[in-house]
Parts: sequence; structure tokens; C-alpha cells
Amino acid sequence: MGKVSHPVDDAASEVAGTLLPGAGPIAGWISSGLREEWQRLTSRALKAAESISGRSREDLEELLEQDPALMPLYMRVLWAAGMNGHDETLRAMGAVLGEAARASASGESDSVHDADQALMAMSTLTPRHFRVLRYVCTHPMRGARGKSGWIAKHVADALGLTEDRAAWCLSDLLGTGLIGSRNGAFGDPFYWATELGEAVVQASASLDDT
Repeated sequence: MGKVSHPVDDAASEVAGTLLPGAGPIAGWISSGLREEWQRLTSRALKAAESISGRSREDLEELLEQDPALMPLYMRVLWAAGMNGHDETLRAMGAVLGEAARASASGESDSVHDADQALMAMSTLTPRHFRVLRYVCTHPMRGARGKSGWIAKHVADALGLTEDRAAWCLSDLLGTGLIGSRNGAFGDPFYWATELGEAVVQASASLDDT
């Protein structure tokens, strides 16, 4: 009897083959050191997905196989594990994948589409972006979420960044849905962490403890 093919395994093999054209099955696609690092990063992402979705790894993989809308999201995470390589980026993407899995199980299709857009934007985030996100999450401005929040200059001063770099990071994070924004009375945008942004930071912190 032939080996049973599973969509989750097939997705991993497909991404591996795309990253290195001509590669065979995932178990032998690159040198052992690079393969182990890719698998480690993928595992970190899936742990965050488990934490946010409230599902075990087996239940999560079953849901990925059953819902065709989730498989492209999983493949985005696999691709980022090979191309981005930043631990915290992969944790954040895993958290978004977990939120999409939770939304899928609840029949919230719009939230799944939101997650797909967020993952596309998140694949280029760097550790600097997460320094900014963590700061905004752990130092919330009183009356934030629409009435006030952080401006780029204050974030820059707090983290030792130039104002341009802080504004750049905040703008990138805004595009992922991890941060919200509105224009202030004097023209400077206010920024605050969204619920998804707070969930991402919480998932990342919980993985630091494991």
C-alpha cells in the first residue's frame, strides 16, 4: 500500500521545492543544518498558532487540511520561515495563523481574509518592528484606540531611533493590522496596538518562557 499524502506535508514539500528548485521531498531538500533551522522556525510559528487558536498541533493540522482557505496562509508562514528567518516575525505570523484558524472554526470568513492580508504584509517585518510593537503594547497611552495614542517622535525618543525610522516601522505595522492609527488634531498620526497586535506580543512572550 502506498504512503498516504497529507495536504500539510504536501504544502511543506511544495514550499521547500520553490525555495530550492529541483529539491526532492522535504526530508532531503537542503543540508541538515539549514533544514533543522527551517523546521525550528516553522515549529515556533506553529506553537504560536496553537496558543492563539487554543488547539493542539494535531487539531490545528486537521483544520488546515479541512479548510482550503487556510492552506495558503500556512504556506505563507512556511515561505517566511525560509526567506525571513526572524524568530519574532515567525511567532507573529503563527499567531495570525492561529487567529485565522479560530475564525475559520467560528465561521468568520472575513477574518480569515484579513489574516491573509496581514500575513502578506508581515513577511518582511524585522526585529526593529517588533521592538516598536512591544513598546506600544506595553506602554499604552491613556485613552488610546481612537482618541489618542503614540506619535512617531515619542516612540523614537523612547527606543533611541530616528523619528523617520520610528515612523517607518509604525507605518509598516499599521499595514499588517497589528497597530491602529488616526490623525491627531495637529496632523501627527496617533498609533496604538490593536487586539491582534496585543495577541501577537502575548504569544511571543509566552514562547519566550518555553
